[in-house]
Order: sequence, then C-alpha cells, then structure tokens
Amino acid sequence: MKFFLKKTFAFLFLFFIGMVVIYLSSGYVAQNKLLRKGRAVVIDKSRRLQALQSPKIVLVGGSNVCYGIDAKLLQDSLHMPVVDMSINAGVGMSFYYEQVKPFITKDDIVIGIPEYGAYSQIEMNGDESLYNLCVIQSVNYKYFNFKQWLSFPLHLGDVTKSNLKSLFANPSTDNANGRKLYNEYGSYLGHINKPSLSKQWAASEKKENFKYTSNQVINYAFIKLIKDFNEFCKLKQVIYLHSVPVYAKPYYDSLYISSLFQSLNGVSIINKPEQYLYEMEEMFDTPNHILYKVREARTKKLLEDIKKALLKK
Repeated sequence: MKFFLKKTFAFLFLFFIGMVVIYLSSGYVAQNKLLRKGRAVVIDKSRRLQALQSPKIVLVGGSNVCYGIDAKLLQDSLHMPVVDMSINAGVGMSFYYEQVKPFITKDDIVIGIPEYGAYSQIEMNGDESLYNLCVIQSVNYKYFNFKQWLSFPLHLGDVTKSNLKSLFANPSTDNANGRKLYNEYGSYLGHINKPSLSKQWAASEKKENFKYTSNQVINYAFIKLIKDFNEFCKLKQVIYLHSVPVYAKPYYDSLYISSLFQSLNGVSIINKPEQYLYEMEEMFDTPNHILYKVREARTKKLLEDIKKALLKK
C-alpha cells in the first residue's frame, strides 16, 4: 500500500511539474501575440493607476464598466484623473480590489461596480481569466490569496490551451488585437457602431443563467470582501462608493437583487438598480453590456449619482 501511494504521489508530482513547464513554455513562446490580446490591457491600466497623482478616481468591476462607462467624460466632468481597471468578471472581484489597494491614497475615490453575477454565480476568486493575466504580467501573482494559489493547478490546462490558441490565432482579427480597442483611460471602444446581439444570446443555452432562476444565493464571502475593502478605504481616508451595474430588463429579479444590496449595510450605495435597467435592443452581447451609443447617457446618469454622493461626504 505504501509503495502504491509513493508511486501515485511521485506520478502526480511529476505530472504537475510537467504541466507547469508546458504552461511557462507556452506563455513564453506566445508572449508577443498575448501582448496584443485584450487582456494585455492590464499592463496599460496598471501603469496608469500607478502614474496618476492623487486625488484620482479608480473604477473597479467587471466588463459592464469598461463597456458601458466613458471614463474620459467622468474625468472631464469631475476634474479628477480617472482610470478604469475593469477587464472582465471572470478575473474575479478579489483581484480587482487587491490590485488597487497599494496605489490608492488619501482623497482618492474608488467606485466599485460588480456585475450581479459576482454576488453569486461568478467566483469572486476568478477563473482561468485571472491566471491568463499572470502570463502577461507576472506581478499579478502577488495579489493572489490562499484560495487562488490553491486553485492554480486546476487551471493550468485551460491557461496553457489559451496560450497555444493565441499562438496559432489569425493575427488580423479584433480578438487577436483587443488591447488596442481600449483607450488611455481604460474604456473599451470595440463595440462602436456595432448592433445589438441580444436576440442571439437570448436564444442561447445560457439564457437561464441570466435570469438567476437556479442560483439566487448570495455569496456572503463576497459581501465581506466589499465591506472589508470599504473599511480599508476608511483607514486610508479614501472614499469608497458602491454602484449598481447595468442590466437587461427582462432578466432583472427585483426581490433577489434588492436582497443583495440589503446585505451591504454600512457601504455607501449611490444608486438604485431600477435606474440602470435597459431594454433588450439597448444591450450589446450580454445582459451586462450596453451598446456604445447608450454609454454616454449611462455615464451622465452615473456622474449625477457620484456628485450627489460626494456632497454627502
């Protein structure tokens, strides 16, 4: 029995080492192409965050932020530099909050806008999207918590597959050159003049996920994460404002969503979910992404909410 266990352990250990070698090698070989993909914008966003002087405004959240907010308009209206740190919800909100902590100081304003799925469906510690960022920018490893390190081996295969897929991808597609679709403030511009794809995703197999009919459970670990970050900001004399995301009207569940925000007692929530619901024809490719032409109106609405909240501080 001991011999069998030793052999099994040795095999698993060697298999893991082999996977790490393949993971690192694939990332190295595909590095030039990976640096052109959309997720490589993490480098540009990090640089801007670190370069901006205080006071500044930092936006954190999933892709509902970078798709649906004009960061330049916020900056011009509030007369403070703005950086949008969002990429996609799969990166995990834990990373987004940890990533900004070392670079926010007194009088800064952090605005958190997680997707509704982040409260339950989307793992707050991220999926392979998180580990993909580390292939591009290794400094991101230092923002990992214990659970993210523990889960790392489970995602090695997916990340390696993603590296190899990028290596052989058509270099002329938007997907292969997504980094250039973000502007200097961190806002995504790749959906300019593109039509609504709501009919396609409404007919997809994933449509039930959008309704949250099977997963109306609040992840209280995520609620604690937000509250802990709020307390961190208070200690640093940083203003933390929590906002609701945009969402498609047909998929909105008022009872469930209201219960999410009731659990965030003590956190400054600057608006109401009903204010940011949109018709299907105003959505782009998911219930979390509004069309580019709707972005300005949404930003102006958020701007008024921010101004009102700051007057109360």
